[in-house]
Amino acid sequence: MKSEDADILILSAERLLLSAMLRHPKLISSVFAEVGIMEFIEEWCQEVARLLSEEVRSNPSFDLTTLLDGIEDPELALQLRSLALAEETMDERELKDLVRDCIAMI
Repeated sequence: MKSEDADILILSAERLLLSAMLRHPKLISSVFAEVGIMEFIEEWCQEVARLLSEEVRSNPSFDLTTLLDGIEDPELALQLRSLALAEETMDERELKDLVRDCIAMI
């Protein structure tokens, strides 16, 4: 596999993982137990990971609306909103497999 292809797969894994965490906040703590913010390659993903980490630290019950309302960049807030509201057709087992695979890629 070419380096470019590997980079694309990693970036896709990062975005998929963040999307899963936005839609399933109960995953956030367990994901960050295995992957640090700086392990995300893409700056955008690092920023989203940082926001999620800070929100969970300050509000363990995690509220997506509070997170989105606190984002000053309207474009970032829109992107996160669209990720959080994207349709999902995975069951619990598939979600766990996806998270595990994404963590392994990162």
